[in-house]
Amino acid sequence: MFERYTEQARRAIFFARYEASMFGSPYIEIEHLLLGIFRELSPALRELFPSEKTEQIRKLIEEQSPAREKTDTSVDLPLSAECKRVLDRAAKEAEALEQKYLSIEHMLLGILHEKKSLAAKLLQHNGITEAILKEQAAKPAAGALGHEFRPGAFTRLAAEDEPLSAELSRDLVAQAKAGAFAPLIGRHRELDQLLHELDGQL
Repeated sequence: MFERYTEQARRAIFFARYEASMFGSPYIEIEHLLLGIFRELSPALRELFPSEKTEQIRKLIEEQSPAREKTDTSVDLPLSAECKRVLDRAAKEAEALEQKYLSIEHMLLGILHEKKSLAAKLLQHNGITEAILKEQAAKPAAGALGHEFRPGAFTRLAAEDEPLSAELSRDLVAQAKAGAFAPLIGRHRELDQLLHELDGQL
């Protein structure tokens, strides 16, 4: 099923597993998915989620999470039942909007439907509603940075998107230098393997 996901959405799931391992969780929970999404925000969504807001949400999630030792990032972590429901709902949202690919906007809509989850409550508390996300998801470039992604392939941004590419690169490189996560570039096989394993859970 992950072949229908945009590259941003696929990477968000990859980072969600990383976040789960950093929290020492035995599962990839909705909150980890939300933090993974924050690493892959489109320019439009960055306006809804400025860095100060995402940091505030991260701190609240950290405060509400049980203290555990970090898990090795090579450990395969399954999706929680709630996270599976989020992705299922995200797929339905994409279908309802008659969109070919599932984007992070659809994922956020799926999170909002898990109303009892901490992630949904944090989104609502910050004024994020279904109407706002559906408006973003309905835009032609939603989740794809203006390009149609080829399933399973890491595509390069066109030359005219160089400023945006530089912006995203600065963000990821800064986090990598800070030791926030292992490099994703060149790990296509690992990403595909992870998505294949998670696909079998849905």
